Amino acid sequence: MRRPLILSILGLILAATVVFAQAAKPISTPDRARIDTTRTEMRKLADDINAYNASTKAYPAALDDLVKGNVRETIPKDGWGNAFTYRAAAGGFELISRGADGKVGGDGADADITWNENGEVRELTADEKAELAKRREEQAFWGCKVLAMAEMRVAAKLLIAHRRSGKDWPKNLADIAPKDDAAQKRCFDDPWGHAYEYKTLAKENFAVVCYGADGKEGGSERAGDFVISENDVRIEMESGRQTDSWFDESARDARAVNDLADGVRQFKRDQKRLPADLDELRQRKVRQNIPRDKFGNEYIYISFGADEFYVIHLGHDNLPGGISDAADAISPRPGSNSEGFGEARVPELNALLAKNARQQLEAIAKTVSAYNETNKKYPDKLDDLELKDNSATDPWGNKFEYEQVKDAEGKVSGCRIICRGADGRAGGIGHDADFAVDEKGKSTVMSTEEKD
Repeated sequence: MRRPLILSILGLILAATVVFAQAAKPISTPDRARIDTTRTEMRKLADDINAYNASTKAYPAALDDLVKGNVRETIPKDGWGNAFTYRAAAGGFELISRGADGKVGGDGADADITWNENGEVRELTADEKAELAKRREEQAFWGCKVLAMAEMRVAAKLLIAHRRSGKDWPKNLADIAPKDDAAQKRCFDDPWGHAYEYKTLAKENFAVVCYGADGKEGGSERAGDFVISENDVRIEMESGRQTDSWFDESARDARAVNDLADGVRQFKRDQKRLPADLDELRQRKVRQNIPRDKFGNEYIYISFGADEFYVIHLGHDNLPGGISDAADAISPRPGSNSEGFGEARVPELNALLAKNARQQLEAIAKTVSAYNETNKKYPDKLDDLELKDNSATDPWGNKFEYEQVKDAEGKVSGCRIICRGADGRAGGIGHDADFAVDEKGKSTVMSTEEKD
């Protein structure tokens, strides 16, 4: 049986570290909308500031450095049209909106809104804390239900395999639990610590049953029962691949939960324990930030004891089940033999640096195009462009390469600017692979060969 559940649903609002008083003045509906707009812009700016720091190993001295460094095209203003206040600090930064009145301090709509490298800096009001606790409790149940549904599929497949081998139906579902596969064995107890049951039906069909959070047959809402039938898994078994519409491994949010799960694994290797919540991945610099889905919903993290954990996405409806944008995702996959601690698939930092490098190449390509229009020829080398700052150096500290492209007659017809990837050497795979951008800004992966 599982140990007690530890749950964390992380939103940026939970990164609170500094107190401001609960608003004494009422806030109008237009100002509430402006506050929401301001927080959204500050979250995006904070992400870009962290990205700049990951690329340059330093926080920008001013917000304009984000534009100069090709991290973003413009610097927004807050919801009232005022410029943000920004300062770099030791190991971090502070980003501030002065509220509706544009002055330091204040309450209601005039209150300052502050952000730093860890998220929004504020203490929740009593009402917000109560609302958050209620939302955590609700999401905890839905996350556990997604886990239960995935585990029940694993148990159902084992039950089908047992019956197809010519054996009688077992008396209890636990009778077919593998003794030497801990991951699959976990799929016979639900997240609330109760054993799954199964019922045989007519025509060699069956249903695997979960009795909800209370573990008792019958009930409604959180105590309600739910089932996985033989038909739910037979097509999947016959095709030999995952076909559940509610879990699409190619979807963007499935990739996000896989990446966050990799972050948890990396944290476990470094700290010799599971994180208490996803925010620890950011605090320990395992991840630059904790994303939300495209609808602004949070990802859920649950852990059981010292080793077992899952990252879960509920889709845009924040409910188990569904298709398309409502599809769920969970990582690691229940029943898989990874025990949750494999090697991380893709280091997030290198992915971020590769994105920054492409943006740099695209900016250089625009400068090359302007040079060609003015001088009626392409530059012989990058030094001819008189690039400012370190824009001719990639995020890993290596110089970009440059070469002219010639047509069949040997005339220069264009050029390309080359990045040699994370290792700075020609060739390579993954983040070591070379890529280039031509004078029109078109990006090409040059080589994915393994190096000697």
